[in-house]
Amino acid sequence: MFSNIAIDLLKTLSKEELKKFDVFLNSPYFNTNAAVVRLFNAIKKHAPDFIDKSLTREKLFTKVYPGKDYSELSLRTRLSELTDLLRKFISIQYFEQDDFYKKFYFAREMNKREKYKIAEKFLLELLDENKKRNNVDPPVFFEKSELVNELMTTYRGDANRDTSERNMELGDALLNYFYSYFFQIANDMLYNEAIFKHKPEFNIIEEFINAFDFQNFLMRLKKHNYENQPIMEMYYRMYMSRIDKNNPEHFKILKELSFEHYRKFDKIGLFNLWVFLSNAINGSLQYIDSKYNYELFEVNKFFVGLKIFPLYPGSYFFQSFFDNIFTNMITCKEIDFAEKFLEEYLHLLQPEMRENSEMYCKAILELNKKNYDASLNYLSKVKLTDTVLKIRVRLYYFINYYETESFEACLSLMDSFKHFLKSNKKIPEYLIERVNSTLKYCSSIINARINNKKLDYAIYKEANGNKTGYWSREWIIKKMGELI
Repeated sequence: MFSNIAIDLLKTLSKEELKKFDVFLNSPYFNTNAAVVRLFNAIKKHAPDFIDKSLTREKLFTKVYPGKDYSELSLRTRLSELTDLLRKFISIQYFEQDDFYKKFYFAREMNKREKYKIAEKFLLELLDENKKRNNVDPPVFFEKSELVNELMTTYRGDANRDTSERNMELGDALLNYFYSYFFQIANDMLYNEAIFKHKPEFNIIEEFINAFDFQNFLMRLKKHNYENQPIMEMYYRMYMSRIDKNNPEHFKILKELSFEHYRKFDKIGLFNLWVFLSNAINGSLQYIDSKYNYELFEVNKFFVGLKIFPLYPGSYFFQSFFDNIFTNMITCKEIDFAEKFLEEYLHLLQPEMRENSEMYCKAILELNKKNYDASLNYLSKVKLTDTVLKIRVRLYYFINYYETESFEACLSLMDSFKHFLKSNKKIPEYLIERVNSTLKYCSSIINARINNKKLDYAIYKEANGNKTGYWSREWIIKKMGELI
């Protein structure tokens, strides 16, 4: 078997698409080269994997040109032609599924042929469909801008027509498209800076934001009761919640507007709102005031109720999102909600993860109900599949042991915990920092308890102010408070 673009493209076709391509290839409108048909007939027998040992250049050549001497150039040419036909077929398949662009490009062609009335009819129909979508995602505004711009082309032949309103409409669509997409890009750049440490010397996105008074712009729009002002405000607050982390005003406004205008967003848009609201709390606000954990509970409850998980049809609930929502419910002591959430959404996790997640979550539930033996029993059934889970399970063992006054087990666990960290050199730095903070505070708690001494207030103050996101923060602060 050899590598070739045509074969790579054929691998992407479904069984039904392969049949359609066969018809396409045999249509004289698209292809008149019988040699390309013979080449495809020889290759298609090896679908869907196309990895048979007989799929070699030499054997393919004999199928295409029986009785002739092998010619690398001839075979390459036929493969190139097959590739071009596949590209055309895939493009047509995509085009056939997109009703908007089928109608739009037909209207554009009518304009070129000076059939303006026909073009206008189709463009106005598409504009009406665009308006009915009542959606504020960037592609909707982009489509509208293309439609209005093409409609302006239709009207240019009529010198007496006043197109002022259409000009305003075009400007409105372009500005909304730019604004919403611009802030998506700005947020992506913040993410890349945080994860990949990418910070160029000159950043035109950053320069534009620093030079433009967005708050004044938004206030002016609000003064004029501009319909889309709340949405523009939301995009701005999403961005600001990341660069002005300790200012709760951004979260407050974004939350209020999200709860009010959520119907204007599609599923991906709603998911992005949830992510920004969650990150605003998990990244900063929860360390300013624990009340924000309860704000996050409200946010999670609201968006879970909108059925945004799983994100795509046929996909699964992301494990990390599932864990974060469940953990927040536990933090807020919303045990009934946590049990209901587990019952309703466990089956949406990937099949191979469900049993393990169930054991892990039930261990936490029983711990919070003070059923320590049951919690330990569930923990013993959790398969330690990754580093984070190994750390978290050890921590829950520690909490169970501490609550049952099994102090020797606590000390033994702490010792094995430290050995585990030393022997695992691949644990990310940010995770090491969080774990070390957790171990430090747990050690101070168990040592004070065993020695029947008061906890040093300095360590309590440090734990309270620590913003590394160390685990079981609420439990640690509570136990420290009992020992001061």
